[in-house]
Amino acid sequence: MTFDEALELVDDNVDYSDDHAFYRWYDLLEKLSEEYAPTVEMTKSEKNNILSSRKYGLSFINFYVDVMHQSTAIKFGAQTTPELYKSLSEEKLMRAWLHPKTIEVVEEK
Repeated sequence: MTFDEALELVDDNVDYSDDHAFYRWYDLLEKLSEEYAPTVEMTKSEKNNILSSRKYGLSFINFYVDVMHQSTAIKFGAQTTPELYKSLSEEKLMRAWLHPKTIEVVEEK
């Protein structure tokens, strides 16, 4: 279950006559979500590249080396460059790699 699904569950099942209970549950889940599953903002092409790399069995370390240390790498038909992921730290890339549902697509820069 994702944090968003848990928030929906709270929304659907908490007694609204007790506003304080609803907001306590909702706030707790939002804080847990921010701590353990924060969103990682990236472009659609960045997300697609991560998903295709995972799909075709590339390990994270090989993916990371390819996109951060080579001037140009061709992987599975997608051109990647270090500039593509320059705004993302290793931690954020790893979080997106492990939990793709945390990826939030933003407009191309």
